[in-house]
Amino acid sequence: MADAAEVDGARRGLIAVGTPPCYNFVPTRGKIMNVTIRKIGNSEGIIIPKDVLDRLGLKAGDTVEIREEGGSISLVPEQADLAEQLKAARMGMQKYKVALRELAK
Repeated sequence: MADAAEVDGARRGLIAVGTPPCYNFVPTRGKIMNVTIRKIGNSEGIIIPKDVLDRLGLKAGDTVEIREEGGSISLVPEQADLAEQLKAARMGMQKYKVALRELAK
């Protein structure tokens, strides 16, 4: 069931009801949180407030996906299961590289 903030955000075209938590729409006491793009070395980035990271179970070093659609950006936490599966697949492909090459002929 969608909460009032999700329904209001969806009505204004910010999010679709039932989408996973993302950083471009953070309900904080009924308000949308604004952050500033800052210069970080040779790049630019945003600082995500600690309380938002805590609510989403994220910490420094975690990987997120950047999704760009409809003129907005969403940062979605990478699923740990998928990352582990990809790591195992890469290890298997490396271990059986010769056999896989022969099978591909």
